[in-house]
Amino acid sequence: MNFMKKLLIHLFLVIFLFLQGCGGTFNNSVTVKNSATNNVYLNIFGKLLTLTPGQTQVIKNVQKGDYAYETSFDVPSGVSGSSAEGSANGLLSIGPSTKVTIFYTSRLQTQQGGGASGGQANYILIVTISSSDKSEGESTSP
Repeated sequence: MNFMKKLLIHLFLVIFLFLQGCGGTFNNSVTVKNSATNNVYLNIFGKLLTLTPGQTQVIKNVQKGDYAYETSFDVPSGVSGSSAEGSANGLLSIGPSTKVTIFYTSRLQTQQGGGASGGQANYILIVTISSSDKSEGESTSP
Protein backbone atom coordinates (compact mmCIF):
# COMPACT_ATOMS: atom_id res chain seq x y z
CA MET A 1 0.00 0.00 0.00
CA ASN A 2 2.76 2.40 0.88
CA PHE A 3 4.36 1.85 -2.54
CA MET A 4 1.02 2.58 -4.23
CA LYS A 5 0.61 5.88 -2.34
CA LYS A 6 4.10 7.01 -3.34
CA LEU A 7 3.43 6.06 -6.95
CA LEU A 8 0.15 8.00 -6.99
CA ILE A 9 1.76 11.04 -5.40
CA HIS A 10 4.58 11.03 -7.95
CA LEU A 11 2.15 10.49 -10.80
CA PHE A 12 0.00 13.38 -9.57
CA LEU A 13 3.06 15.62 -9.30
CA VAL A 14 4.23 14.77 -12.83
CA ILE A 15 0.77 15.42 -14.28
CA PHE A 16 0.50 18.70 -12.39
CA LEU A 17 3.88 19.93 -13.67
CA PHE A 18 3.05 18.85 -17.21
CA LEU A 19 -0.24 20.75 -17.16
CA GLN A 20 1.46 23.85 -15.77
CA GLY A 21 3.90 23.81 -18.70
CA CYS A 22 1.06 23.51 -21.22
CA GLY A 23 -0.98 26.41 -19.85
CA GLY A 24 -3.31 28.47 -22.02
CA THR A 25 -1.24 31.67 -21.86
CA PHE A 26 1.84 32.52 -23.89
CA ASN A 27 4.77 34.58 -22.72
CA ASN A 28 5.31 36.03 -26.22
CA SER A 29 4.65 39.68 -27.02
CA VAL A 30 5.09 42.22 -29.79
CA THR A 31 5.64 45.87 -28.84
CA VAL A 32 5.08 48.47 -31.56
CA LYS A 33 6.36 52.02 -30.97
CA ASN A 34 5.80 54.94 -33.32
CA SER A 35 8.37 57.74 -32.97
CA ALA A 36 7.75 58.90 -36.55
CA THR A 37 6.19 62.29 -37.21
CA ASN A 38 3.01 60.86 -38.80
CA ASN A 39 0.59 57.95 -38.35
CA VAL A 40 1.83 54.43 -39.05
CA TYR A 41 -0.40 51.46 -39.92
CA LEU A 42 0.71 47.90 -39.19
CA ASN A 43 -1.24 44.99 -40.67
CA ILE A 44 -0.39 41.91 -38.55
CA PHE A 45 -2.24 39.02 -36.86
CA GLY A 46 -5.29 39.71 -39.05
CA LYS A 47 -5.63 43.21 -37.55
CA LEU A 48 -4.81 46.70 -38.70
CA LEU A 49 -3.10 48.66 -35.92
CA THR A 50 -3.09 52.45 -36.19
CA LEU A 51 -0.31 54.16 -34.26
CA THR A 52 -0.28 57.91 -33.87
CA PRO A 53 3.04 59.72 -33.30
CA GLY A 54 4.42 58.85 -29.85
CA GLN A 55 2.05 55.90 -29.35
CA THR A 56 3.09 52.44 -28.20
CA GLN A 57 0.95 49.28 -28.42
CA VAL A 58 1.76 45.93 -26.85
CA ILE A 59 0.26 42.71 -28.20
CA LYS A 60 0.47 40.02 -25.53
CA ASN A 61 0.00 36.23 -25.54
CA VAL A 62 1.12 35.78 -29.16
CA GLN A 63 1.23 32.13 -30.18
CA LYS A 64 4.45 30.62 -31.51
CA GLY A 65 4.63 30.78 -35.31
CA ASP A 66 5.50 32.84 -38.37
CA TYR A 67 3.44 35.96 -39.08
CA ALA A 68 3.45 38.11 -42.21
CA TYR A 69 3.18 41.86 -41.67
CA GLU A 70 2.95 44.99 -43.80
CA THR A 71 3.51 48.64 -42.90
CA SER A 72 1.99 51.74 -44.47
CA PHE A 73 2.12 55.35 -43.32
CA ASP A 74 0.78 58.86 -43.74
CA VAL A 75 2.96 61.40 -45.55
CA PRO A 76 3.10 65.01 -44.33
CA SER A 77 1.45 67.59 -46.55
CA GLY A 78 3.76 69.49 -48.86
CA VAL A 79 6.10 66.52 -49.25
CA SER A 80 6.71 65.41 -52.83
CA GLY A 81 7.88 61.83 -52.20
CA SER A 82 8.10 59.06 -49.64
CA SER A 83 9.89 55.80 -49.02
CA ALA A 84 10.53 53.24 -46.27
CA GLU A 85 13.86 51.93 -45.06
CA GLY A 86 14.46 48.78 -43.06
CA SER A 87 11.98 46.01 -42.31
CA ALA A 88 8.70 47.67 -43.32
CA ASN A 89 7.26 44.35 -44.61
CA GLY A 90 8.19 40.75 -44.01
CA LEU A 91 7.78 37.78 -41.74
CA LEU A 92 8.07 37.68 -37.95
CA SER A 93 9.14 34.38 -36.41
CA ILE A 94 7.88 33.98 -32.86
CA GLY A 95 9.42 31.20 -30.76
CA PRO A 96 8.80 30.32 -27.13
CA SER A 97 9.12 33.27 -24.70
CA THR A 98 9.88 35.73 -27.50
CA LYS A 99 9.69 39.50 -27.10
CA VAL A 100 9.69 41.49 -30.36
CA THR A 101 9.89 45.26 -30.71
CA ILE A 102 8.97 47.06 -33.94
CA PHE A 103 10.23 50.65 -33.86
CA TYR A 104 9.25 53.40 -36.33
CA THR A 105 11.12 56.67 -36.82
CA SER A 106 11.20 59.11 -39.72
CA ARG A 107 13.23 61.83 -41.33
CA LEU A 108 12.67 64.45 -43.99
CA GLN A 109 15.21 64.61 -46.80
CA THR A 110 15.28 67.80 -48.83
CA GLN A 111 16.87 68.37 -52.21
CA GLN A 112 17.55 71.79 -53.62
CA GLY A 113 16.14 72.21 -57.10
CA GLY A 114 15.95 74.93 -59.66
CA GLY A 115 12.88 76.69 -60.88
CA ALA A 116 9.97 78.24 -59.02
CA SER A 117 9.47 75.34 -56.61
CA GLY A 118 12.84 75.86 -54.92
CA GLY A 119 13.25 72.27 -53.71
CA GLN A 120 11.66 68.92 -53.02
CA ALA A 121 11.22 66.95 -49.82
CA ASN A 122 11.12 63.20 -49.36
CA TYR A 123 9.57 61.67 -46.21
CA ILE A 124 11.43 58.53 -45.13
CA LEU A 125 9.98 56.04 -42.64
CA ILE A 126 12.65 53.95 -40.89
CA VAL A 127 11.61 50.57 -39.45
CA THR A 128 13.78 48.52 -37.09
CA ILE A 129 12.89 45.23 -35.44
CA SER A 130 14.55 43.54 -32.49
CA SER A 131 13.78 40.14 -30.99
CA SER A 132 14.75 38.32 -27.81
CA ASP A 133 14.60 34.97 -29.62
CA LYS A 134 18.17 33.73 -29.94
CA SER A 135 17.34 30.51 -31.78
CA GLU A 136 15.73 32.23 -34.76
CA GLY A 137 15.86 35.85 -35.81
CA GLU A 138 13.07 37.46 -37.73
CA SER A 139 13.33 37.21 -41.45
CA THR A 140 12.20 39.96 -43.72
CA SER A 141 11.44 40.07 -47.37
CA PRO A 142 13.29 42.61 -49.52
